Amino acid sequence: MATAMRRRKHLEACKPLGDYSWFVAKIRSNCAAMGIEQAVDEAVSSMPDNFVLKSFLEAHRAEVKGIMETEYNEAEAMNLFKEDGRAEGMDVLSRLIAILLKNKDYESIEKVSSDKSVRNRLLQKYHLV
Repeated sequence: MATAMRRRKHLEACKPLGDYSWFVAKIRSNCAAMGIEQAVDEAVSSMPDNFVLKSFLEAHRAEVKGIMETEYNEAEAMNLFKEDGRAEGMDVLSRLIAILLKNKDYESIEKVSSDKSVRNRLLQKYHLV
């Protein structure tokens, strides 16, 4: 709660930062429904006239779209990499547990679930990393 209050105070103290925060939130809320380019257009068009950044964003709309699209695609790619990494990690862990079950090493299965050093040692021992 304190962090949110501090963030709000910073946004109130720095008008351009608050304006930009509003702009990004508007894009995020519209992006899924209309795509990034239209979401940027909508955010720029609906930005209140008293926002410091409005004239800049209107004058550089094409560049802003390009930057936002790049950032949006990077964020999406990073999420896919994280998901792939988690899936790969689960596959490796599943193979390790299968080996331990085959060897009837039930004690190690229990340790693998809670002790990272044991897990890493066994992953190396069975050439899974």
